[in-house]
Amino acid sequence: MRIRLIRKENMSRDHLAVLEAKLCYSESLEGDCGPLKAWRAYPRYLYGFLDLASVQPIAIAEASGRPVSKPGWWIDIDFRGKGYGNELVDLLAAELLADGVTTIGSIPIQTPQGRYDTQSRKLVLRLRAHFPQTDA
Repeated sequence: MRIRLIRKENMSRDHLAVLEAKLCYSESLEGDCGPLKAWRAYPRYLYGFLDLASVQPIAIAEASGRPVSKPGWWIDIDFRGKGYGNELVDLLAAELLADGVTTIGSIPIQTPQGRYDTQSRKLVLRLRAHFPQTDA
């Protein structure tokens, strides 16, 4: 593994500041404020992902809902297309299974201008493969 999952409440102030800056100023979001809103609004079930080589945050996920969850995630553009998304959903699945999630609900694909839709669909399928029950 090249990344580690950390619950938001356990992240350092420095890591939180880095993520906040990435979510506020990332060109990859192209006006999509959904990840930032989720990161600020949800009180629980928020996760950061650290790159182990640089020890810097590179992604977030929100996965509220128990026992059915409909997670969403954002990955820094510099880490897309390199397998980090696969690791993210595998780590997220392990965390959700340990936390009582039994079913993954419908996950809408919402990417800027549809540019990452194919990759996002593959990640959704990979996440669903970890769960015996899924909702369409």
